[in-house]
Amino acid sequence: MSYESNKAPAAKIIACALIAVAAVSAIFGGFYTVDEKERAVLLRNGALL
Repeated sequence: MSYESNKAPAAKIIACALIAVAAVSAIFGGFYTVDEKERAVLLRNGALL
């Protein structure tokens, strides 16, 4: 067993963890709550809904 064979699984775990963190932050970062005093404008692909 060499050092290189142990390095690959750790790199895959780190890469998967980084992808998971990026996906979760993209999902939760896509929502915004508008206060009662504010008005919202809904856009889809830049067009007013």
